Amino acid sequence: MLRLCAAVLFVVAAAAAHAQTAPELAVDLANKNTPDLCAEKDNIHLEFTSPLVRQFRIQAVHPAFINTIVSDRWAPDFTACDMTHDPNYISTARRETFWETTEYWLTGYTYP
Repeated sequence: MLRLCAAVLFVVAAAAAHAQTAPELAVDLANKNTPDLCAEKDNIHLEFTSPLVRQFRIQAVHPAFINTIVSDRWAPDFTACDMTHDPNYISTARRETFWETTEYWLTGYTYP
């Protein structure tokens, strides 16, 4: 957390120095991430606030250990994910019987 704050201060200071020479500005960082077991949920929520800063840029870079990865597990892992409320999630249809007599049988497919 401290390294992230220092990096943000560096980026803000570098952007301010590029535009014009200005003193360093402090930025408050609130980590509002929530724990989640789903590996596929984007769970990054950071709030940067300062009454003096009007704009800034954030640059995300790969960590230093990126070249030491032996196996790349790029396939999605929805094992611990509840995707029932996501309209973009493709699920398997369930066959349901709506009405049935000896002559007719009305069925349909429902998606969870």
